[in-house]
Amino acid sequence: MAKKTSKNAGNPKGKPAKKNQKIAMTLADKLVGERAEKVATKYETLDPQWAENRETGKRELRPLPKGLSKKDQKILRKVRKRARSLDYGLGSCCGRPIGWTALIGAIPGVEFADIILGTCLVNLKARKADVPFSMSLKMFGRQVLSTGVGSVPVAGDFFIAWYRANSRNSFQLEAFLEKRGLDNLADIEAKGGDVERAINIGIDAAYAELEGREVEEDSSCRCW
Repeated sequence: MAKKTSKNAGNPKGKPAKKNQKIAMTLADKLVGERAEKVATKYETLDPQWAENRETGKRELRPLPKGLSKKDQKILRKVRKRARSLDYGLGSCCGRPIGWTALIGAIPGVEFADIILGTCLVNLKARKADVPFSMSLKMFGRQVLSTGVGSVPVAGDFFIAWYRANSRNSFQLEAFLEKRGLDNLADIEAKGGDVERAINIGIDAAYAELEGREVEEDSSCRCW
């Protein structure tokens, strides 16, 4: 008679429990992409602007990826700041940080204003970094997911405060620009330039130096 095989045979102890803890995140990632989450998990929180220094225990502004142009640096700074304001800007409630999106989502009848705010302040700003259209769709998908689930009374409000679609979109933009920065530095090296110098003086100045021209002054708006 054949022996019965245990359903958990071959599975390390505790592995199913760990999978269950992340099932909601996994489903969301399948819908809107995994890249942003991979970047976010490098940090202790999903705060797009601040991170805890493990050596000093103090909160510090998170450094920008290396190799970015001044334009990309400025876009990322603004997206980080706006995402943080929308997802963390109102302090904390019951020990959890909340932002304007959670407050708006809790007001009956105006939940879809979250999509408008997130799209106008974060997604459209990210588009100025010349991101792929497919990435913009994923960013918008997070807004739709957050607002759609957030329309569920009570439980939806907690989901918005936990999911933080704007912060995740900020992390996805950062992941995209981080790769662009590495590509820029690789290009500088391929053209015979000094990578360390390019990091110190900025990628714009490094390209200008290689091409024998002056660096153009950045006259773009410094508004919020």
